Amino acid sequence: MQANGLGTVILTRTPRQDADLFVRHLGFAACAELDWFVSLQHPGIPGFFLDLLDADHPSAPEAQRGRAADAVMIALLVDDAEGEAARLGGAGVALIKPLVDEPWGQRRFQIAGPAGTVIEIVQRIAPDPAWLAANRG
Repeated sequence: MQANGLGTVILTRTPRQDADLFVRHLGFAACAELDWFVSLQHPGIPGFFLDLLDADHPSAPEAQRGRAADAVMIALLVDDAEGEAARLGGAGVALIKPLVDEPWGQRRFQIAGPAGTVIEIVQRIAPDPAWLAANRG
């Protein structure tokens, strides 16, 4: 298979309101907007789309219809996680996991997304050599 893109669909009760976080604070733009559906794209991530779909809409998978997202985490890779944490915090967006440097080579933090999702903002950093040596499989 030759894929042309990759996307994520979040089932939610309030797709238009939930899209606002991604548009206002994370640089996404709406490319389709209906009462029950919003499709978002980010100019820095070609081929990726993020859709917000009303969980009660007939186009939602029957087995999931009526249920909002559960245990979904979306990660966005950035060049400056510390700067993004300061910018988002300054705009009133609560960090549910504070900025931390992980020994496996990530600087990251998390914010609450729509319908119980978590949005993780990640910067790749050099891993700790001692941690790498101790955790190579």
